[in-house]
Amino acid sequence: MGLLGALVGGTLGLILGGPLGALVGGALGAQVADPSPEQIGGRPRRRLYGRCPRCGAAFALEEGRPLACPSCAADLRARASDPLAQGTAQTAFMLALISLAARVAKADGRVSAEEIRVFDEFLSRDLAMGADDRRVAARIFNNARDANTPTEAFTAQIRALFASRPDRLRDLLTLLMRIAWADGRCEPVEERLLRDVAAQLGLSARDFEEARAVFARTDINAAYAVLEVEPGASDLEIKRSYRRLAKEYHPDTLGARGLSDDFRKYAQQKMQAVNAAYAQVKKERGF
Repeated sequence: MGLLGALVGGTLGLILGGPLGALVGGALGAQVADPSPEQIGGRPRRRLYGRCPRCGAAFALEEGRPLACPSCAADLRARASDPLAQGTAQTAFMLALISLAARVAKADGRVSAEEIRVFDEFLSRDLAMGADDRRVAARIFNNARDANTPTEAFTAQIRALFASRPDRLRDLLTLLMRIAWADGRCEPVEERLLRDVAAQLGLSARDFEEARAVFARTDINAAYAVLEVEPGASDLEIKRSYRRLAKEYHPDTLGARGLSDDFRKYAQQKMQAVNAAYAQVKKERGF
C-alpha cells in the first residue's frame, strides 16, 4: 500500500489535527475546515480520518467521539487497533512534503500548469507513485495551495511532529529543493521562501546550504557542503562524514529514517551527489 493508500483504501487514517489534518479531511472529501487561529496558536483539535470499511463513507471523527461511522454506525473500534489507525511517520512526512511543495510552487503568487506538471512528474518518476495515489496527492496539493492558513502554521506543526528527528526535516528540505530545481533552476522568490521554511523548521543556515548544494553544485565549497563538513575539515573528518552519509542513505536504512521504499530514488540521488562531491574533494586534496 502506498503512503497515501492508508487514507483511501478502506482503512483508518492519521490521528492528526491542525492544518495537516484539514488537508487529510479535504483529500478524503470530509467536511473539515481550515483550523482557526486559536487552534493554530494552541492545541489543535485531533481527528481520526479514514473511510468506513462497510459503507465507504469518508469521515473525520474528533478525538473523544465514539469510534463509529457517522453514516452507517459501523463499529470502528476493532479497526482502530490496526497500526494504520495510528498513522505513520512516513504518511506524515508525505503530507509535509506535499503541503510545503504547494507553498513553494505558489511563492510567486500563482501556480502554473508547468509547476503542477513538474510536481506530478516528481511523484511519478522519483517516488514511483501510482495514478490513484497521485490523484490524492493532487487534492492535498491543491488544498494546501488554496488554503488561507499561513505557511508558518504548516511548518510549526511539521516541526513539532519531527522534533526528535531533525534528519527527517533536513530530508524534507532537500526534497523541496529537488522540486524547486526540477526545471534546472530555482527562482529567487522560491529560494527566499525555502530559506524561510528552513528557519521555521528550526534548521540552520548550514543545513540550508547543504540541501542547496546537492542541486547547485558549482564549486569546491558546494562539494564540502554536500559532504556536510567545513572546507577546513581534516582528511579524516571528511572520510568519516562520507562513511556516515553512505550509511544513512543506504536503501536498507530508509525505514529507520522514517522514509518508505518510495523514497529509494531520492536516496540514490542523494548518494550520487555525495559520491560526486567526495570524488571532487579527494581530487582537490590528492588523497
